[in-house]
Amino acid sequence: MNGLALQTMPGDITVAPAANLLQLYPVNGADVSEALEKANANLAYVAEATFIFNRSHSNLAWSAHVLSHDSDTRNIRQISAELKRKRDALIEAKHEYISRKLKCAKLREEATFCDANRPAEKAALIAESDKWESFSVTMQEGIMGATKDVAHLTDAYRHFKQKIMDRHEGRFDEEIFEIEEREYWVKRLFRQSMRDIRERGSITKGEQEALEQSGFDPYIVEAYMKDYLNRRNNDIDGWKDSGKSTAEFISGVDLDEFIDQCGEKFKLIHDEHMVRKGLPAGVLTEHLYIEGSKNDS
Repeated sequence: MNGLALQTMPGDITVAPAANLLQLYPVNGADVSEALEKANANLAYVAEATFIFNRSHSNLAWSAHVLSHDSDTRNIRQISAELKRKRDALIEAKHEYISRKLKCAKLREEATFCDANRPAEKAALIAESDKWESFSVTMQEGIMGATKDVAHLTDAYRHFKQKIMDRHEGRFDEEIFEIEEREYWVKRLFRQSMRDIRERGSITKGEQEALEQSGFDPYIVEAYMKDYLNRRNNDIDGWKDSGKSTAEFISGVDLDEFIDQCGEKFKLIHDEHMVRKGLPAGVLTEHLYIEGSKNDS
């Protein structure tokens, strides 16, 4: 049974007290049975919403706001974490769904073989079976929504993986992740520093510490960021004469390109800083998963 519908008792069963219960509490002049029928009609009208909005996020929200790292490998890492949560939830939901369906079938079977002289017990078994059938329907809705999220995240995984392999001669392993971390952290620190400057006029203490930990002089980074912002201010002054549309000018493409350039230009600063600290620079591969190497074993 789906929704709130009441199971009609077989014709050979008459349980007067149970039938009278439906008339005990009138709802707007109607008994409970009639109220539930009206509710079912309303729920049926909006049932399509269940299938439209049964996901954690829209595709746009996944792509723009969850997979928003300045690194393909970091986005892959995010996808992996999201899919693990979905996998674990789906495993639990699958077994719970099967359990509820089996419970429903068991109760139906018991009702079928129930003594004809015990109509109330048979009615109770059917009602309990219907309850578990309804519970299984709610589980099914969640499962279907999760499978949409899994499909979108898997498509995004393929996209990012292909980009990584194109850059690294077909390789996709943990060493590649470590290599790309250097550029990622430059881009992350510089983008966050840019936000500080736009909001407060200078890089905040916490962000300064993070820059120093990666080998940067926050004072010079701030000057570098402000030079970019001054250029953008000049662009704004000449915007009306530039011939660019509002949509073209307001786009964040210029900012993204600047951050990408920072990542490429300064990605080795971290290794230089490690050397000054007496630590090894570069990627330490001894304990990493590297495709096709002895480290796989």
